[in-house]
Amino acid sequence: MNQAMSEKGPMKTMARKIKQTTASQVLFIVAILLLFPAFGKAQVPVALAPSIHPQFFDGTGKPLSGGELFFYAAGTTTLQATFADNLGTIQNPNPVLLDATGVPSNASGAQIQIWLTNTSYKICGYSSALVQQFCWDNVSAYQILNNVQNIVLGGVTVDPSALAGELWYRSDLGCFRGYTTFADCFATWTGVQTLTNKTFDVSANTLKNSANTAGHYLRNNGTQYVDGTIQSSDLPAQYTKFECAPGLGDGLNSITAGTYLQFNCVNKSGVTWTITGISCWTDNAGASTLNAANNAGTGLLTGAVTCNNTKANGGNAGTQSATVTLAAGDAISFTFVADGTTKQTTWTVTLTQ
Repeated sequence: MNQAMSEKGPMKTMARKIKQTTASQVLFIVAILLLFPAFGKAQVPVALAPSIHPQFFDGTGKPLSGGELFFYAAGTTTLQATFADNLGTIQNPNPVLLDATGVPSNASGAQIQIWLTNTSYKICGYSSALVQQFCWDNVSAYQILNNVQNIVLGGVTVDPSALAGELWYRSDLGCFRGYTTFADCFATWTGVQTLTNKTFDVSANTLKNSANTAGHYLRNNGTQYVDGTIQSSDLPAQYTKFECAPGLGDGLNSITAGTYLQFNCVNKSGVTWTITGISCWTDNAGASTLNAANNAGTGLLTGAVTCNNTKANGGNAGTQSATVTLAAGDAISFTFVADGTTKQTTWTVTLTQ
């Protein structure tokens, strides 16, 4: 009987512990569930409010009534300016006086704010009897910003309702955007981006290519601007034409009948030109003829052309052969056969790019 009763005691104790443990767990779960509505609410980004109404105290915890605040450059006793407005246009007196409640004030007794510049200060507080109460060195309002190594911007896919000076990252566009009077992406150094409504002032800046090559320019190929040499199609028509016009005679005396050779029209441009015509003019409509060939001796006309005195077209145009180009470094050798009565002749060669 005693043994049975002694066994019931531990059993009751264990049952009670189980009930207590179960009850504790239930209460814990209920508490967690009660918190869920709070977690379920939409969260709003917040930040700690700045000290908008600073008040200074003495060593006993009383307001530093009638005290003074001296602002020095960090580590020195050189006075350094503070300002009463966020634009930095209204400079505070130095020292700054404290009113009866220990709040900064101006000479008129009006309470003021203290705005610091982007540098470090030493700030020392004194009682009305000029007994130092505290002195803090290397104080900077910009310390957090100046020591930031990385700033991570959360990506958005829709531009927010922004104010001038705000910045965000558009993950769908892959660009940083800022707001002035409208939202716009920032151009990056290596990103492939399409720029619109932009003006590049090349008089004040330099446009560079990854492989700068002398003689290359920024040119529009009809689709986009590319780095390359200037093409004939880039130039106005008057700059793609070339003319060579040698000849013989003084216009007063007849050129003795015979054959005359002349080397002319040397192509020193560095590029190949296309011959568009070879004409021969004489002051008489006689029987003088002209033929032409390149340096290799290849004929540029199918045969000698009989010259005439039509000035408007540079004389009579010969029939060109299959060789219609004048390569860089090449030239034209003319063969003129005078009829004995011609006093002057001009041979006009027209070329184009």
